[in-house]
Amino acid sequence: MPDWTTLQSQIVKLLVIGIFVLGIIESIFYAKWNPSYFRNGLPVFTRRFAANSFSPEPPPAYELEERFRSKITNSIVFKEISPTEYAFRYKLFEFGFRIRYGPTIMRGLILWNFDERRVTVKGYMHWTTFLFCVLIVLGSIGAGSPAILILLVPLGLFYGVEALRFSEVGKFAAECWSKY
Repeated sequence: MPDWTTLQSQIVKLLVIGIFVLGIIESIFYAKWNPSYFRNGLPVFTRRFAANSFSPEPPPAYELEERFRSKITNSIVFKEISPTEYAFRYKLFEFGFRIRYGPTIMRGLILWNFDERRVTVKGYMHWTTFLFCVLIVLGSIGAGSPAILILLVPLGLFYGVEALRFSEVGKFAAECWSKY
């Protein structure tokens, strides 16, 4: 029977390979706007916003994109995946210098609830980010808790910045829909 160090080493190797393979698959789903990818996953952010709209349609995606186009940081782009859902993510390629605060932690989904006149924004953690967190925890078990904190605290900060941007998306989506 292998000892813990050997087992841990094998698990870490499998996770690294898994992150690499999953990263390729996830990148394809992300870039191609796969509806299932944007609707499902590990939910790490949910926020609801009231909208004063009686419009039977949400605002057009280009109106949201216009608001979240940025010359300073990464722009957010939107795609309608159903009459009541818009997927959103950071723009993949932009020319010029952009301030990056770190890796993206989530992909987003806007749900337009016509009956309740409410907008819900959901953020699903990228699977590669989740596996990376598991890798950090497993790889740090022998090193002690400070090693885990050194690696996970920045991810928490990146999540916080992204959660603020997702909140802005929801607030603006509700305001925009209320104009119609």
